[in-house]
Order: sequence, then C-alpha cells, then structure tokens
Amino acid sequence: MPQFGADISFFKKISDSIPRIVLEHRDAEELRETRRRQLDAKTPDTSEISDDQYAQDEFLRFVAAMSDAIRTMDVMDQIVKNFSGSLVGDDRHNSQPLER
Repeated sequence: MPQFGADISFFKKISDSIPRIVLEHRDAEELRETRRRQLDAKTPDTSEISDDQYAQDEFLRFVAAMSDAIRTMDVMDQIVKNFSGSLVGDDRHNSQPLER
C-alpha cells in the first residue's frame, strides 16, 4: 500500500494553521466599534482640485457621455434592424429632395 504521508505533509501543516490565520475570535460589538473608530479617524480630503485635475475630470465626463451616446445608438440600431417591419408611423407622401 502506498504511503503519501510525505507528499501531503505540506497540506497537513496548512490545514492546522488555517484556523489561527483566518479566524480571530472577537466579539461582534468590539469589531463594530473598531470599524467605527477607523472610519472616524479618516479625515476627509478638503484640498482644492487643481486646474489639471478639473480638466481631466471634465474630459472623462465627456468621454463617458460619448460612450453612453454610442451605446444608445447601438441599441436603437438593433431595434430598427430587428423590429423594422413592426414599427408603425405615418407615411410621407409629399417628401421632396433637399435643395442645396
């Protein structure tokens, strides 16, 4: 019968140490209080935004708006392609070519 004791000794060490590493026995109220203190210790960033940061943020907002517009156009394209026969609307009888 094969002996795998030497082969699995690494896993045995890990399985014995997992409860010590992962589980730290503390009261729930103590954990909440510690978390509250950590959140209170953080100071809000009240520094002013530089012109470069503002320009970059404005550019990112523009890019996001353009991405939203392109996605909207993609969705509209799919609707027209898939449901063009069932879309209803008035016919244009008096349509004239555009003059330049």
